[in-house]
Amino acid sequence: MKKLICTLYIAVFFCTGCSSTGLVHDKSYLRAVYAETNGGETHLSMAFFSDEETVSVSGEDIYSAVKSAEIQKGKPIVTGFTELVILGDGGEKEILEYMLNKWKVSPSCLAVKYTDGAEKIENCDIEKLIGTIRESVKQKKFPPCDIVTVLGDYLIGKK
Repeated sequence: MKKLICTLYIAVFFCTGCSSTGLVHDKSYLRAVYAETNGGETHLSMAFFSDEETVSVSGEDIYSAVKSAEIQKGKPIVTGFTELVILGDGGEKEILEYMLNKWKVSPSCLAVKYTDGAEKIENCDIEKLIGTIRESVKQKKFPPCDIVTVLGDYLIGKK
């Protein structure tokens, strides 16, 4: 019986193993994105948690634009921790639906409309921008702008 228990412990110990596929530095974690669709093409400017550098890409849709960004970065992009979505002109409802359903961004992710955002996100202090938006909402100087509320407004026709 003791032999069986020892064998099970050894098997459990060796079966748990670890691999390098889960290392944090092997992925790019998206913090903020500017997104717009013009003429059937989606444009994204992306800011990441770990980099000062932003990535600007285009594609026929969001999926292909993200794939282009991953090639440019040389790492897979993790979108689940995204804190801010800046919407340009065109495709706002579709972009938000995609981000909520496919990217699985947090319901607390902020979503704001700003048509000159592509150039601005590259030279912006993202942390300060996110803090300013959150504080403005808290002080009721800005309407609630979490992604669920903003998408709901688009779906019922308020925007």
